[in-house]
Amino acid sequence: MFLLPQPTSRIEKDRFIDIVKERLLKVYDEKIMAIGVYGSFALDEDGPYSDINFQVIVFDGQRIDDFQFIYPPFKVTIEALQKQQYITSAKEINADWSLNVARFIHTMPIYDPIMFFSKMKSIPLQISSYEIKDVMKECMIEELYVKMAKIRNLRLIQEETSLLLNAVEFCEQSAKLIGLANRYYFRSKTRMLEESLGIATKPHGYEQLVKLILQRDWDNSENIYKACEHLWTGINQWFNELGINYRSHSFPF
Repeated sequence: MFLLPQPTSRIEKDRFIDIVKERLLKVYDEKIMAIGVYGSFALDEDGPYSDINFQVIVFDGQRIDDFQFIYPPFKVTIEALQKQQYITSAKEINADWSLNVARFIHTMPIYDPIMFFSKMKSIPLQISSYEIKDVMKECMIEELYVKMAKIRNLRLIQEETSLLLNAVEFCEQSAKLIGLANRYYFRSKTRMLEESLGIATKPHGYEQLVKLILQRDWDNSENIYKACEHLWTGINQWFNELGINYRSHSFPF
């Protein structure tokens, strides 16, 4: 068995984070406004094999390269953004919003003399209902509609394994929309489905499919298929209730 990756303790990670911080400040000095850590370590949910993600904020007009490397036994990502670039990213809204914003809200400052990261925490949540509905419509056309069509095709040709895999993806795509519609963000994708069951507003049929997936009830693909159909009906009813119309009755050109 190849030795890497190897487990490290939180104390070892903490020491390494301090080494990287001091190295960044020594090399780039006056370019840096703030340094933070995001991801599982910042959420206090890291495991022995978790990597470390650094967010470096540089002053507008300055530039530092991004880095991704293995410094045994650590896997390290360093993303550097100018102040305004970071603010723009924090305001971005797309189908993955409910998974992406935790990194902005839960960044752990390790060098932040002006409390930049603390000031940024509220920005990702400042999204309007119009923006949310536009993204939901786009996601329905580009992802959910296509995924449901694929699930129906797979059932017709009795490709059970592919059907099950696509059902999981269909459920995950639905979870992200539920999070977005409720302005609820998930701490990680690993726990997204379980977390989503506690969200107040969601389409009929969603809980049924999630529970089948979480229980690993794969013995009968027909049950999974029927749960997908039930959820698909629920999603369309949900969209009608929200006033989101994704179907066109004339050509857009």
